[in-house]
Amino acid sequence: MKKIINFIVLSLCILSLASCKDDNSGTYNYDTTSNVKIVSSDITFTAAGGNGTIQVEAPGAITASADQAWCTVAVSGSTVNVTVPELDKLEGRSSLITIKSGSESTSVTASQAGFIFDLSAGSSIMGDDTQHTLTYSLRHTLPITIKQNKDWYKATLEGDSLKISYTENATGHPRFDYLYYKCGTVNDSIRVGQYEFNKDIAGDYAFYGYSISSRKDSYLNATLSMDKTGAVTINFTDFNWSLPVTFDYNKASLSIFGGVGMGTFTSGSTSYNVSTCFWDGDKGYLTWSSEVSYTATFDYDEGESTTYAPFMDNGSWSGYNINILRFEYYLGTSRKGYLLAYMNPTLIHF
Repeated sequence: MKKIINFIVLSLCILSLASCKDDNSGTYNYDTTSNVKIVSSDITFTAAGGNGTIQVEAPGAITASADQAWCTVAVSGSTVNVTVPELDKLEGRSSLITIKSGSESTSVTASQAGFIFDLSAGSSIMGDDTQHTLTYSLRHTLPITIKQNKDWYKATLEGDSLKISYTENATGHPRFDYLYYKCGTVNDSIRVGQYEFNKDIAGDYAFYGYSISSRKDSYLNATLSMDKTGAVTINFTDFNWSLPVTFDYNKASLSIFGGVGMGTFTSGSTSYNVSTCFWDGDKGYLTWSSEVSYTATFDYDEGESTTYAPFMDNGSWSGYNINILRFEYYLGTSRKGYLLAYMNPTLIHF
């Protein structure tokens, strides 16, 4: 029995040794930690670019290289000097820097943020007719240049602020300009205006356009007004129609919405209700949706001494382009057709 037990133990030992041999017959798992070590680094850059350093500890002399051409490296003893130029794009970038000493190496990443341009004013700046100054925050990481064309206001950059200083507007009409600016790859403009609705916008207008009904250019007499609550209305005086609209002071624009009742139309002894409808004349589709609108933005023509506001599609009718405003008439809920339809209408101040 003792011989049998010894034989079994010996067999197990042989199997164990064979197993150990198999386990170690592959690649050995040595500790491969490099002796080239990064002690400290300062290579995170803003869009303005600049210089940074990497302090290295190594067993011998070091060399360094970057995998991106815009990132320049130079070795001075145990220091790697990193130089990055200005980045005039919104997107950031990075470069892998490899540092070697003999057969050993390590890597570290240099990163550069894209430039920041954030103007709190949005796409337009509107002031009233008084002499005053408006100030808006302006975050930017690259230099900005601005250019204006009119002398009734002055635009200045002061640190992280844009200031618009207006002179008094006693012209009796609105005035507008575009303030052009450039920052990095951003090259755009802000619409600057000065007006007060009741002094410079309200009044008598021609609602002018190509009439689908008469097949010629024509117009309706209209009066634009604002009541004490701030509600704005286009009154079509030829028909005694009153059309409520939405006015956006910051954009100097008004919007007509679909399916809005304007009044009535009488033919013989029958009275019909009249409301707005939009038409994509190219695709031949109509909409009465109250979520769809047609927008006119006010401007002033100095050569003609005229305030005007052309209606333009504003993207509210997805997949379609509004180019015709129709005045539909109804008997109860039954639509009978359109009384008038104007292609590309424009409000022109008398």
